[in-house]
Amino acid sequence: MSNKYLALIQSKVNHQFDELKIRVKQTTSLIKARVNAYWFKAALLGVAIWMFYVKDVSINLNLKAKASNLMAVQSSEQITNKDDLEAKPQNTSLVGKKSDEKSRTKSKKQEDDNLMNTYSNLPFDGNSLELSDSERRKLEKIQKQKAYVKKYAALAKKEMKDYGIPASITLAQGLLESNAGESKLAKNNRNHFGMKCFSRKCKKGHCSNFTDDSHKDFFKIFETPADSYRAHSKLLRNGSRYNGLFKLKKSDYKGWSRGLRKAGYATDPNYDKKLIRLIEELKLYRYD
Repeated sequence: MSNKYLALIQSKVNHQFDELKIRVKQTTSLIKARVNAYWFKAALLGVAIWMFYVKDVSINLNLKAKASNLMAVQSSEQITNKDDLEAKPQNTSLVGKKSDEKSRTKSKKQEDDNLMNTYSNLPFDGNSLELSDSERRKLEKIQKQKAYVKKYAALAKKEMKDYGIPASITLAQGLLESNAGESKLAKNNRNHFGMKCFSRKCKKGHCSNFTDDSHKDFFKIFETPADSYRAHSKLLRNGSRYNGLFKLKKSDYKGWSRGLRKAGYATDPNYDKKLIRLIEELKLYRYD
């Protein structure tokens, strides 16, 4: 009997122990199932909180993606509201007046120093892209001077070869005395060097009267401008007052210009300065 009761008791104990094992197993499975169900969401929530408050970026979830690719994170600088897109004025009470004025002064100086892409280096007036009247006249004058040089440069070089007078001096005198070939004396008399006639027994057509220093000034008439150039060369070469010029180098256009003034070629006290300016502005020394 005792063995029968012991066997029954043991059977019940084993049954209860089996039920306990089943319950523990069920509870463990339930816990695992719940953990498996919520751990991804919990981790995702933690990452989102960390990125929002620590990294200051925005998260963009792609809700249409598959389960294996539920989240697409795009990092960008966070903009909290629309006003951040616009520049906000500073509190000027916090900015020193002196430093502000210094900054404006520096900015103005930099603007003044930067002369590129401005009208300051162009021959225009400041309000339009058209030449001013004075600049237009100056440009037209330069064009006429260049045309004169182009026309008579070969002739001046020939006279330099034959008579030793720098071509730059001949061209500069021709430009100055004839007003770039447009004076009445140059047009009517073909006289490009203001050469006067001092003969008291002139034949008809030899000279004509032009008002210059007095109403009785007579200037020679030439058949061609080339004749005028040749007469000019002979005057300098054969005139005793110009002998000192030929001791100078042909490249010394300044010395030649001053020598012509001192020798009394013209009554203008600035005659040499005008010749030098023409030579340098038009680069006439290239022909010497």
